[in-house]
Amino acid sequence: MLSIWEDVTQIEKQTYELSILRQVGQALQRTLNLPELLHLILTSITAGCALGFSRAMVFLIDPEKNVLEGKVGVGPMSEEEARAVWNEISKDHANLEAFLEKYGTNIPHEESSFGKMVQNVKIPLTEENNVLVKTIREKKPFKIDNAWENPLVPKDFEETFQEDSFVTVPLSAKGRVIGIIVADNKYSEFPIEDDRVELLMLFANQAALAIENAEAYKKLEDKVAQLNEAFERLQEAQDRLLRSERLAVIGKMAAHVAHEIRNPLTAIGGFARRILEHPDDTRKVKQGAEIISKEVNRLEKMLANVLNFTKIARPFKKSRDIHRIIDEVIQLHDPLFKDHKITIDKSYSQDLPEILVDEDQMRQVFTNIFTNSIYSMTKGGKILITTGLDDAYAIIDIQDTGIGMPEEVIENMFNPFYTNRQGGTGLGMAVTQKIIQEHEGKVEVISEVEKGTIFRIYLPLKNQEKNLTKIPEATPQSA
Repeated sequence: MLSIWEDVTQIEKQTYELSILRQVGQALQRTLNLPELLHLILTSITAGCALGFSRAMVFLIDPEKNVLEGKVGVGPMSEEEARAVWNEISKDHANLEAFLEKYGTNIPHEESSFGKMVQNVKIPLTEENNVLVKTIREKKPFKIDNAWENPLVPKDFEETFQEDSFVTVPLSAKGRVIGIIVADNKYSEFPIEDDRVELLMLFANQAALAIENAEAYKKLEDKVAQLNEAFERLQEAQDRLLRSERLAVIGKMAAHVAHEIRNPLTAIGGFARRILEHPDDTRKVKQGAEIISKEVNRLEKMLANVLNFTKIARPFKKSRDIHRIIDEVIQLHDPLFKDHKITIDKSYSQDLPEILVDEDQMRQVFTNIFTNSIYSMTKGGKILITTGLDDAYAIIDIQDTGIGMPEEVIENMFNPFYTNRQGGTGLGMAVTQKIIQEHEGKVEVISEVEKGTIFRIYLPLKNQEKNLTKIPEATPQSA
């Protein structure tokens, strides 16, 4: 009968211990914040409704320094403090789950005196005769009685914590020891039973996994913070680069404007002085006035081009028929085409939907490209305009039979102020590219000297239905 009663008692005890481990294990999963987790671990060890030790400490290995460092300690510094704490807690009849919820991660604003003592401990892992180091090396618990007589207990450790009896257990995660737990019953004076040591060992395994996860999360957080910092530095560098590029463009623009203005101003100044010197000479006054007027017009045109480039607004997009826009620009340039003996052929896709564009800006794009084509066909020729679809883009090909361009010109033609044409400002193609980029599109140039040039414009359809009609592969035509 006695044997049966002992078996029942043992089963009830094991069930109770498993319940403790389950509830504590669930609590450990609620946080990845390492300081909170360490406090929760020690609260679980010292809670009367859990493992019930008087004091507990966590020491973690610093692999870089090869030392065991005290991280956190929970417990009273005197018997009076211990009784005050126990009396306060005894008024709270919460179960273990509620107790851990209330006290587990509630870290004091100021570290306790006992906690500060623990944090001051640093033990070299080379001290083989130190019980804390042996716990790590042998990966097993040690129960120490009569600590002042035990050669494995360093004198300074015993004097600091004044422990008669205590237990050390390794914090082992996935076969790797990351630290130890030290616990005692200094003020309760209850003996440390073997079953308590076994329960603490089981709990330490749970705690070690939780600590390893929290440390991994902390490393991940630090890595994310480093990446964010690197990204911010990259953004700052990019902003500086863009500012320097803008300043370089402004400097280039200023130099270009100064160069272009110098000749007209010299001419204007010279002929103005000539008029002043001979105000009664009607012929000279008329000739000077005509030249001054011509040079002023040249200045106005040049400044207008510069302003067009520097003040391109964000496109105000509306759904528009791109064919209609092209036709209106062709009609506007019809006199120029006739004067230069240029014919226009069109091959429009009937399936091309309306697309979102800024109509005025697209007129500017087609005007600039037509102007470039006109000046490339000094002996007349033909411009073929083809439209179609390719994936998510509408494509407009403008192909001329002009003199074509060498690779060097193609590589530089979209740079501001680059021109190979007498009297050109070098801004037309730069403006064209900028407008198309603002439309989230792109422009390509295919050219062959003495055969002709194709300007290929891609404009996004943006929620428009895709179509199967595609532009055939374009090749420059002979003049």
